[in-house]
Amino acid sequence: MEMPLVSYGHAGPPLLMFPTAAADYLEYERFYLVDAIKSFIEAGKLRAYSINSVNRYSLLNEKMPPHLKAELLTRYDRYITDEVLPLIRKDCGDGENRPLTTGASLGAFLSANAYFKHPDLFRGVIAMSGSYDVRSYLKDYYDDNVYFNNPAIIFRTSTTITTCRCCARLTRS
Repeated sequence: MEMPLVSYGHAGPPLLMFPTAAADYLEYERFYLVDAIKSFIEAGKLRAYSINSVNRYSLLNEKMPPHLKAELLTRYDRYITDEVLPLIRKDCGDGENRPLTTGASLGAFLSANAYFKHPDLFRGVIAMSGSYDVRSYLKDYYDDNVYFNNPAIIFRTSTTITTCRCCARLTRS
């Protein structure tokens, strides 16, 4: 499966953007989000990366068996940690090169899932208007891949999720 990505900027802390639903890595450019943060990018205050998702092959694919949908989420997580993050570290060099993750809709789920699974690898998360429980896509199927790719389950069983009112950001407590 081809997994292109795009980067914007020459310096600054990295921002890793996950696309919505079945969109692709160019979604943020097509919908002018990149233009909205252009001044930060050009000033070297932000380096943005936008990647593809596997949503159209996994969660949104009605023909895919639930166990394979869940397995694709685990493979996608490994792609992020084993391929995307090393590329970002190489681009950003020494210093604070842990990205902030962000996304909306299913991109919010993916960005939150990445951050909550690997808080040591990411600075934080801005997850907007997402659903954080993937079980509705899996027709009651449940295994370790579902558990470890489902922030709603992980937090329900291990800690509490609170919402910061000033920024509507999920925080761990």
